[in-house]
Amino acid sequence: GDRRGLNIVVIDPEEGQVVTRRSYDTWADPEGENMRFASDVATIPDGHVVLVALKDSGMENIDGMAIRALKSVGATIAKPLGSREGYALIGVKGGAALAERRGNSAEVEATLPCFAEVPPP
Repeated sequence: GDRRGLNIVVIDPEEGQVVTRRSYDTWADPEGENMRFASDVATIPDGHVVLVALKDSGMENIDGMAIRALKSVGATIAKPLGSREGYALIGVKGGAALAERRGNSAEVEATLPCFAEVPPP
């Protein structure tokens, strides 16, 4: 969904299928949501494509655990973002980012290493 905070979509490149769609409201519950985000990212198999988009606010509240989780899918950020700063990432678990942007308007584009069938929301 397009909920406040970090929204992630995980694609299995072998199957070309969206396997996970989750939101983490790190604005409302930083401690709980950072932990949930980090533990969910840890379970993503290497090679899976991970799309991350920030809606509204929340990355000013990410902690070291969440930053390490983002780095595990190719992010290059080293610290929390500014208040209401935008962020988008097309990453690969255990690999480098295909695209990453932060700032007032964060839009990213990349060619995925697979065809992805997107199920209805």
